[in-house]
Amino acid sequence: MVRKFIILGLLLILLPAGRLYSQAKPAFSGDPIKFKDELLTFMGPDLPEDKRAILNTFIAKWDSSAFSKENIAIIIDLSTQLTGRQIRANPHFIQFLQTLTDFSTYNRTDAFLKYWLTGLSEMIFNPRIRNESLARYIENTSLLIKDNLLINTGSVKWKAKNADLKFTHDTSFHIVLNNVTLTCYSQRDSTEIYKASGIFHPDLQEFHGTKGTITWEKAGYPANDVYAEISDYVINVTKNTFTCDSARFTNKSWFSEPVYGVLTDKAATIISSDKATFPQFETYRKQFKIKNLYKGVDFEGGLLFEGALIKGKGEKAFPAMINLFRNDTLFIKIAAGDFVFSSSGINSQETQATIYLGQDSIYHSSLGFSFNGQSRKLNLFRTSNPVSHSPYYNTFHNVDMYFENLSWNMDEKNAVISRPMGAAMGQALFESSTFFDSDDFLKLMNLDNEHPLTRLRKFSEWYYSET
Repeated sequence: MVRKFIILGLLLILLPAGRLYSQAKPAFSGDPIKFKDELLTFMGPDLPEDKRAILNTFIAKWDSSAFSKENIAIIIDLSTQLTGRQIRANPHFIQFLQTLTDFSTYNRTDAFLKYWLTGLSEMIFNPRIRNESLARYIENTSLLIKDNLLINTGSVKWKAKNADLKFTHDTSFHIVLNNVTLTCYSQRDSTEIYKASGIFHPDLQEFHGTKGTITWEKAGYPANDVYAEISDYVINVTKNTFTCDSARFTNKSWFSEPVYGVLTDKAATIISSDKATFPQFETYRKQFKIKNLYKGVDFEGGLLFEGALIKGKGEKAFPAMINLFRNDTLFIKIAAGDFVFSSSGINSQETQATIYLGQDSIYHSSLGFSFNGQSRKLNLFRTSNPVSHSPYYNTFHNVDMYFENLSWNMDEKNAVISRPMGAAMGQALFESSTFFDSDDFLKLMNLDNEHPLTRLRKFSEWYYSET
């Protein structure tokens, strides 16, 4: 009785092992004669009609000697590798057959196919590459062969126009592009790199460019007047935007010779050319000096060409400057992180303004600024920034001045202080810099137990300084 239980137990142990052995049996034996029948068995009888058509087309190519003997051996070996990866017959393995068919249909040479098969084998043996990435790589290769598409994610599509693709393999499989038009499509818009050369790495989904040219045509500028030349750049083709350092920029209206900086471009929907915000180019140099941007108006700083828009750019340590002159003498200096230049004038929402009166000045640290080039009228006005509501500091009259708007027509002698534009009423307050009001002093304390100025005094004494 005991022996029967032992025998029964052994059978229960051996039975799953036998089933596992059956499941582990490879779908492909490696025999070219048996490959077609093994392929039909692996793909199964339940393929959809369109997938069955792909399978039948591949088998027809296989039977017609469309592939060289060397590539046939590699294809059989790769089939075993893919099934060892648990790649499903549909949709992944059928896409592999579709891509192989495309190599033949679109007259790609046996050498090209061999390079691709070798690269695919290396990817299969790389444990860091997931099956989803393999499937996407195989599908993208099909797009590349048929339509010169580097990628099509659904939302982003990169295409090499007028391209004769050269497939190569040294340390990895890659595609050489030479003097092509590389186009990115996204959001019903596109952006193009002309005369692009470089290497596309399908496994990395990156284009490593050696040269290319981007124009500002979609922003309304002639291609020969405004353009950037790029070199040694990398584009992630899964995205609709890219950035290139050390771009060489030509703008015949602004520079007598090309300048260097950072280029950024993006395929994004634009309403009209004057509303375009790409391409963008920002100069490395932040200390250009442009005389008579308008009559009596000079600019100092860097420049940003943002599609149709042109901006003056500064840095924290070196802000951009607009200098306005009266009788060849600097009268007003406006400093800002950026200025927007337009056909009508200049404006900025966050500036520091200094009005020079001999050796003295009137200063404010946070004002909006606008200048109309046609009327030659300057406006300084308060913004929503809380600092903007602080006073103007006037060292000439030793007063602090509270008012909303200051305007000056450069052709006139006087500046005008006024209420906000569009307001029915306005207030102005002029207070001596040395004026003391006990109520104001107590307001600073609010509900604190100790006045903030007392604390500052104590800190000053602790730090052995009164300044």
